[in-house]
Amino acid sequence: MQINKFASLFMVVPFFLFMGVAPIDKNIDIPDPEITPPIITLARGSGRGTPSYSLAIYDDGLVIYEGKLFVKTTGIKKSKIDKESLNFLLSTFENEGYFSFKDEYFNHDATDMPNITTSVKIGNKNKKISHYRGDFSAPKKLIELENKIDEAVNSKQWVK
Repeated sequence: MQINKFASLFMVVPFFLFMGVAPIDKNIDIPDPEITPPIITLARGSGRGTPSYSLAIYDDGLVIYEGKLFVKTTGIKKSKIDKESLNFLLSTFENEGYFSFKDEYFNHDATDMPNITTSVKIGNKNKKISHYRGDFSAPKKLIELENKIDEAVNSKQWVK
């Protein structure tokens, strides 16, 4: 019986050591979202081999990236965008009608597509949208806005 417990330990420990936990850079201070919530977020879940990562943008321009699967950079990275770019991004979301879109788009017109979740906070307005990329009823403007977040923070430096 002792040998079986010992053998089990050798099977369990490597599993936790090598299961793909992304490294965390100890020099990155990540704001507590309960105290300082981000004003823009984007999370791309993986579909069939598509990149899986998340972005959080704070009101001072701080950008936190977390790469998960099928990306060039896994783990957490920090960047910054200037206030002018952030304000332009926020006004684009406002002007393109983000707050009037439905909260979710989950028709499965195509399979094996990623799920994308965005959230935006402007003043007292908060909106979160979950979008299955295989739902062809989702507004094209929503897809463009999702991509504008990536462009604003230059996520291709970590993703491609």
